[in-house]
Amino acid sequence: MKSLKMRPAIARAQDKSRGSEWARTVSRVLRGGKRVAPSSTRGVDTRLTLVEHDLARTTEIVHRLDEAVEKLTEVNANVAKLLAVQEERMSRFMSDRKDDYAGLEELIKNNSDRIKVLERWMWIATGGGAIIGGLMSKGIGPLLNVFA
Repeated sequence: MKSLKMRPAIARAQDKSRGSEWARTVSRVLRGGKRVAPSSTRGVDTRLTLVEHDLARTTEIVHRLDEAVEKLTEVNANVAKLLAVQEERMSRFMSDRKDDYAGLEELIKNNSDRIKVLERWMWIATGGGAIIGGLMSKGIGPLLNVFA
């Protein structure tokens, strides 16, 4: 059954291919034997046009990328300058802080010496007060009798 149905389809395809050859021959004869670009070159022309369009777009994209790279290079240079300035400011700030820290250490040392002197006098006064207080409470009477 299949073979019967397939036969007419195959026969029609063969007839169409014969017809297209015949049509090409007739068109050549009608044009006076001159060869005209067949329809297959029209497809090539179309493809060539598309490739040229794609090439133009690619060129435009490459140009934009070049501009972007130039701008990024400028930005990189500016960032490098800013970084150098900030690094210099930071080093100056750190040297100022070191000077301040050295001055602060010296101030602490001087104050520490002064506090030691004051503590010494405080302990001398406290000890003297304790001695005088003890003498006055118990032994001042006999001591005054000795001198009298």
